[in-house]
Amino acid sequence: MKIVHIVLVGERASGKDEFASYVTQKYHFRKVRFSDEIAQLATNLKIISHDDVSKKSKLQYAGVQLREKYGAEFYTAEIYRKSFDDNSIINGLRDQEELKFLKAKLPNLITIGIISDFENRFNRARQFNIVKNKRDLEILDSHQAEQQINSLVQQANYKIINNGTIEELHKEIDKVMSEILK
Repeated sequence: MKIVHIVLVGERASGKDEFASYVTQKYHFRKVRFSDEIAQLATNLKIISHDDVSKKSKLQYAGVQLREKYGAEFYTAEIYRKSFDDNSIINGLRDQEELKFLKAKLPNLITIGIISDFENRFNRARQFNIVKNKRDLEILDSHQAEQQINSLVQQANYKIINNGTIEELHKEIDKVMSEILK
């Protein structure tokens, strides 16, 4: 049986975490998150404090700092190490260099773009206390760390529109997964 590696790309609150959790639970994939690796490396290197790990803007800053100082391969290699030997779903890729590194190491890598309109993303972000108002989401979306996401989504092997219910998202995930796993 072939090993499947999936990378999720999409804007903040588009549904990537729900997608990853669902695939992890239903299809028994290993979930690997870029933000977890960035948080760990950034705190170890004292780029951010342990108290800042839960703040999205601080993680964006840390990711940019790590990329600029060490290159995307620095933390992407850890993502690869945690995912190469098992079915895995990798969440939170934000940079072309990250994708290039993973594609070189995982030639059968599948990318899935999650697309959701601003209003739905705002409602989700507010529900999860990521933002308080639309301007907060606009500021997060405009950060340097987010600039390549739309391009990555457009390059994805599969695209899922997530403007409905969780149940509708799960049906779309099942359709894509049946195609990938056949």
